[in-house]
Amino acid sequence: MLRVAPSKPSLRIPTTIWKSINSRKRARSESPSSDTSLGSTISSNDANDVGFDDFPISRRTSRHTTSNTQVQSVSPSLIFEHQQSASENDYKIAIDFGTTFSTVAYVCNDFNGSEVNSIGTIDDFPKDSQSGQAGRQVPSESWYPACRLTEKRQQDKHISSPVHNEDESANPRIDDAIFQLDGDVVKNYNDAICPEYLHGWEVQEQLSTTTLESFNDTRLSCIKLLLDESTVTHDLRTNLHDVVGHLKRNNVINKFEDVIQDYLTVLLLHTRRQLEDRHGFRPTSTVEVVICVPVCWSPSANAIMCECLTVAMQRSGLGITQAASVPRLFLVNEAEAAATYALRAGMHTLERHETFVLLDCGGGTVDTGTYRVAEDNPLRLAAEVTNPAGARWGSSYLNEKMRDFALRNLRDETYLEHTGSGDTVQTIVDRDIMPRFEESIKRTVRFSNPDQIYVFRVPGLKESKTNPCLVKNALRMTHADMFQIFEPCFLGIARLMENQILSAWDDDVNVEKVVLMGGFADSLALRRYLQHRVKRLQEGHHRTISLVVSERNSHGPCATGVAKGGLLRALDKTRGPLRVPRMSFGLLIHLPYQPEVLAEYPHLYEPTFAGKPKTDPQDGTLYIDNTIQWVIKAGQGPIQPYHSATNKVKYDFVSDKDEWTQTEDLYVSETCVDDFFQKKHKKNKGKFKTLGQIVLNLNDLKRYITPTLSNRKGRRKYFRVEVLIEITVIDRDLKFNVRWPAEESGRIIEGSQRSFSVVAAFQPGTGI
Repeated sequence: MLRVAPSKPSLRIPTTIWKSINSRKRARSESPSSDTSLGSTISSNDANDVGFDDFPISRRTSRHTTSNTQVQSVSPSLIFEHQQSASENDYKIAIDFGTTFSTVAYVCNDFNGSEVNSIGTIDDFPKDSQSGQAGRQVPSESWYPACRLTEKRQQDKHISSPVHNEDESANPRIDDAIFQLDGDVVKNYNDAICPEYLHGWEVQEQLSTTTLESFNDTRLSCIKLLLDESTVTHDLRTNLHDVVGHLKRNNVINKFEDVIQDYLTVLLLHTRRQLEDRHGFRPTSTVEVVICVPVCWSPSANAIMCECLTVAMQRSGLGITQAASVPRLFLVNEAEAAATYALRAGMHTLERHETFVLLDCGGGTVDTGTYRVAEDNPLRLAAEVTNPAGARWGSSYLNEKMRDFALRNLRDETYLEHTGSGDTVQTIVDRDIMPRFEESIKRTVRFSNPDQIYVFRVPGLKESKTNPCLVKNALRMTHADMFQIFEPCFLGIARLMENQILSAWDDDVNVEKVVLMGGFADSLALRRYLQHRVKRLQEGHHRTISLVVSERNSHGPCATGVAKGGLLRALDKTRGPLRVPRMSFGLLIHLPYQPEVLAEYPHLYEPTFAGKPKTDPQDGTLYIDNTIQWVIKAGQGPIQPYHSATNKVKYDFVSDKDEWTQTEDLYVSETCVDDFFQKKHKKNKGKFKTLGQIVLNLNDLKRYITPTLSNRKGRRKYFRVEVLIEITVIDRDLKFNVRWPAEESGRIIEGSQRSFSVVAAFQPGTGI
């Protein structure tokens, strides 16, 4: 057990909060830990703060030799080394993980940020019918086989011996292996997940050719919404979770995060291949990855996204070359990324202190927020002026309405299913109707001609005498039919925009611009309708306001604008948000049970009596077990970018014949800030997760440690090991290691080094 020094009654001993860990074959251990946020300053006069402050321990409850805890700044040389290594990444990659489409943009280390048009994008995605065009995106979709193939089936799948001509010189053949990937990159990206897995355009192609109605049972679209918690996407998430549940029950995946990890893995495998072909990417190349995230995402959602991306980077060999390597990640809000690109590309002009509404009309949702420009060079947005809002009026809603219209009109035409092809009405709609609606009509419809007729070819369809929508070999829609599909979206988007503007005006905030972004903003009809509503606002309120429309968004420069803007933002991390953590990080603490000191430390009263004390088997002292001390606290700061904390920790073992192993856990929470409550207490229960665990193998130290006699009955001997735990926060990384002997010059215990990216603990855009 970790213990503190004997002391005189009422004498304050620095840093004597101790931690212990239970073990059946060894005594429990305790370690001192700090309540001070890493790099922050906590006043020792604050009665509500404890940890690095002095803590009173009386002689009859004191515990062995002093263990010192220190907080110190990282040496300037280490700071310079970290800054230099971060600035010398061989590549920077930005991922815009969209609801319906995703984009990857990149720059090499010689990019100076001046030429926006020189930012590259990843394209030539598998099965993309328009491969070769710049600025292409890939659908955020995936499909799994109904069950993972057994090892035998996987082997059989690849047993297909080619037929060779006996005289190859007379009939030369080309070995198609020369067109496949070499080295440690899989020949088929999807095989990195499981055989028959599909992603992106492959899903779209299969959807247009399949005759299996069950194809949609394991098809996942809008997978980004798995991390969304808003009420507006509830219906979409319900269907998504149904598919995820089906996959889990069939042992295809273990948890919902697997779906995101798998998709990102194949996305990064393709990215790696393109960088190898175009820019000489090597396995040792260093990469910083920028993630563009919605403003509305919680810190926990950002953390899950970072975890999924880290797994994908490890699998793909992109940016992480060793299992212990920490990824170089940077978060940027999508709104700031979009505005940054629009300004740098010369599409809009925004000035310092100007306030504007950003209307992002995406695939799944339409999100809107009102922002004030804090800095115009480089662009930095201040916090939202009004509460951001969103609704399910994205372009995927139109797809649903169109699919419903087609199914409703074709559901009784069952003769279409008896052609011998295996078609169903649903597969016919997905193959023959939806692609034309998605790729052509949705973006070009103007509604300027009330006599316009829209025709969708359906081979074999018979003309109906009662339903004018059914004509020979085609589904026919009138102007009114099509307008009914679009009208709810237009009205909903206009309401979102107007509510933001009016809310700002009510708060005496002058809003003069609405910046329209996103793929759905390509809709000519939507642009015209929003211009009409903005004009009506001007006339009704006698205000000046304009709708600023970007150039073509979908599969064009602005379609990749969020990813490119994220890269531009990551190139200059200065003047970002203050380093105030949005998540707490904690360590396991066993709190000494000392009621006699509570009069002086009343903030310990509740946690002390919240649990039942236990007796240490070695020296008989009492303690409350399994409490958590939050060494970094959400909402408290700012904390410094370079800081370290050290704890001297003691472990007791009852025999040198047993395995000397010990564990140290690091916990993370979005809400917990109160120290020394047990893990099962209502202040902690269900509100924290384990960020990581260090397993220490101390067997090599047996030859150096002499036994100590217990003062308990029986006078058993035990072995005490003292080590130094170092926790260092550098920029957006947390590094953890253990040294023995317990001093800075001690050697690092093998296997004790761990690094964690804590980028999600800060507001997106937070730099050094």
